[in-house]
Amino acid sequence: MDQTRNSAEFLDIVYADYTNDEITNVQIDFISSKIRERSRILDIGCGTGRHAIPLARRGFDVVGLDSTKAMLDELATKADRARVKVDLRYEDILSYSAIDGEFGAAICFWNSFDQIAVDAQRGRIFFQTVYRSLARGGTLILEISNPSSFDPNTFSHRSTVERNGQTYETIYTLKNYDDVEKTTVGNELIVVRKQGEIVRRVSSDFVLRWWEKDEVADLARACGFERIEIYGDDYDPFDDASETMLFVMTKDAEYPVAQARIELATP
Repeated sequence: MDQTRNSAEFLDIVYADYTNDEITNVQIDFISSKIRERSRILDIGCGTGRHAIPLARRGFDVVGLDSTKAMLDELATKADRARVKVDLRYEDILSYSAIDGEFGAAICFWNSFDQIAVDAQRGRIFFQTVYRSLARGGTLILEISNPSSFDPNTFSHRSTVERNGQTYETIYTLKNYDDVEKTTVGNELIVVRKQGEIVRRVSSDFVLRWWEKDEVADLARACGFERIEIYGDDYDPFDDASETMLFVMTKDAEYPVAQARIELATP
């Protein structure tokens, strides 16, 4: 069974409370307010196109980047149905060969950064790659959870959704927490039932690195971003109780030549 493909097919269903049209439209309005009209946008970790498709509808030239092909396949189907064009790239941002100044904006939402930048080295490569890819005056909008608002060491999640005659149960279980590296290894189990019988069962482990606000800002500045705004819940100014951290980072200068790209070590 192709578990990744199966999860991509119903990802929008099981996380509808966090990714529904009402939430997404507010995010699209915010993104649109922070970037230039009709910018070329790099959507990092684009998934099934929750942001890419509505941004394309608004006239932006969108490149969707994701390291999971099944997500891009689902996005392609949805984009065809919506009759919009999204340029899809099956690549990892950490090895992405962006053209200098190619994009007017980049976005990375819903903890994708926490899964990409599982250590400082990868975080540095992320910011250097995005910085180089942005034109002068270009903007990176980055959304992640605020680990100060909950305890990653005890975090768990369970939800059930009824849709199209089927029941989708999602269970997140913490397997390991490293308080030095600030990483968790968790398991996500999605069980799909029809008339009480299990028809699909998808289990996957993944690593998250929980970044503090100042860690993100300091790393971004070290990679060239000088102007950084930070928002919290409901797009208000950030405070420590906010569950969400939303960074708006602007490239004011050309890519600093002295900052050589750092490559990941080969295991």
